[in-house]
Amino acid sequence: KNGGYSTPDLNDRLYLHNQNFVAISGLEEFTQLKVVWLQSNQLTSALGLAHLAHLRTLYLHSNRIASLSSLAGLQALETLNLSVNIVTSLRGLSALPLLSNFYIAKNLLSTADDVVELALCPRLTVVDISDNKLLDPATLETLAMLPELSVLYTSNNPMREAMQHF
Repeated sequence: KNGGYSTPDLNDRLYLHNQNFVAISGLEEFTQLKVVWLQSNQLTSALGLAHLAHLRTLYLHSNRIASLSSLAGLQALETLNLSVNIVTSLRGLSALPLLSNFYIAKNLLSTADDVVELALCPRLTVVDISDNKLLDPATLETLAMLPELSVLYTSNNPMREAMQHF
């Protein structure tokens, strides 16, 4: 289906979006995946992906994920989309050493402490924290620590209104 190979370890991409999955399972034989689309399901975690040593891009937006702890082990991940979930903290993000593009719009981040782990991800070049509940202008101090940051989306966060000349 979707132009994939019938031999699981020959596939480098997998389309599993819009399937109403509540958990990730049965992917153990798909060892060479580089891109996985899992958006628009009912997932509450990313458990079941840790064996994907070559995974570079993961689309998990529009699910019910609250924590990043299940992403540990995805050492090659470069792009992660967790927009439209229920994430309240970025704890665990630093377990992704190659992460450069991170989309976390429309979640439940609210304090500078919720996003402080961004500072431990020096390769980040694109960050989207739009449409959260971030009120504390100190959030920008964390973002300022990112040496490679070139694109930042912050729209529709209360912190913008709390700052003059933003």
